[in-house]
Amino acid sequence: MHLPDSDSEDELPPGWEERVTVDGSVFYANHLNKQTQWTHPRTGKKKVVCGELPFGWERCIDKNTGKVIYIDHENKRTTYTDPRLAFAVEEKEHVNDYRQRYDASSTALQVLHGKDLNGKQALITGANAGIGYETARSLSRHGWPIATLCSKFCISEGIAAKDVIFGMLLAEIADIKFTF
Repeated sequence: MHLPDSDSEDELPPGWEERVTVDGSVFYANHLNKQTQWTHPRTGKKKVVCGELPFGWERCIDKNTGKVIYIDHENKRTTYTDPRLAFAVEEKEHVNDYRQRYDASSTALQVLHGKDLNGKQALITGANAGIGYETARSLSRHGWPIATLCSKFCISEGIAAKDVIFGMLLAEIADIKFTF
């Protein structure tokens, strides 16, 4: 079968759709010839969806249709598509198989997806803008207690940076440990 050129090996050819079963196995539907298969049409690899639903999502059964739906409470939307599908991972053929999961376009929420953050704290510098702000926002949405250090004014805490630094020195004196 000839597939059109693509910049991404994960991109599906025209007429294909990626879906997931209730148990987390990813399959591919070819709407042009009305067939399905377990392997990606370009890479030939199998994928699985694992881990918890992203923060703010819930899995339910639609009372009218009996189908599984996913509710995004943050944006007040519902969908039939499992939100974890975007984070599906290839099944490893060998223990030492490795593929980079994140790149420059990855968001903090994507990196944190499925991670257990219980009992951890974070100290984030530059949390008043840019990547520091996004990191602080994402970690706090996942329930992490965070301390922020900012060069000017800390929007997240509403206090001056010198006060945050002074507070951190007091925490150090009190032998409070921060885990990264």
